[in-house]
Amino acid sequence: VPAITLNRKASSTLNLVFAGRLIARKNILFLIDSVIELSKQQAIPVVLHVFGDGEQMPEAKQHVGEHTNIIKLHGFTTDFLNKVLSNAILVNPALAEGMPMAVLEAIAAGIPVLLSPIAPHQEIKANIHSGVEIFECNFVLHKMF
Repeated sequence: VPAITLNRKASSTLNLVFAGRLIARKNILFLIDSVIELSKQQAIPVVLHVFGDGEQMPEAKQHVGEHTNIIKLHGFTTDFLNKVLSNAILVNPALAEGMPMAVLEAIAAGIPVLLSPIAPHQEIKANIHSGVEIFECNFVLHKMF
C-alpha cells in the first residue's frame, strides 16, 4: 500500500472533495449546484474538487459552466488523497452506495467526511464518532455550515 501524504499548504479556502464515479446515484449534480450556491453566501471562499469520471461528466461540465474557479473537475485518478489539501472535507451525497471506499480511505487518512443519510453512511457514523457527519440531501449545503 503506497504511503499517503496530504498536501498541508495553509489555505483560507474551504476545500470540499468528491471522489467517485460521476453517475446519477452518486448525486454529483446536486453537489455541484449546492457548492455554487454555497459560494455565493459564504464569508470564506469555497472550492469543490471533483475526482472521477463517468456518464454524467458532460452534465457536470454544463452545471459548472462559468464557475471553474469554484468547481474543479480533475477527472479520474487512483490517488486522490495525495491531491487533497489539509483543510479539506470529503463530501459524499450519494443516493445509494455499496461499500463507500473513498469515504473509508478519507477517514483512514484523517480527513473529515460529510455524508448523505443512506444506510452505509449511517453505519459508518454509528461506528466512527469523530470526523463523520450526516446531512440531508434535500437541504442545500449552506444550511449545514
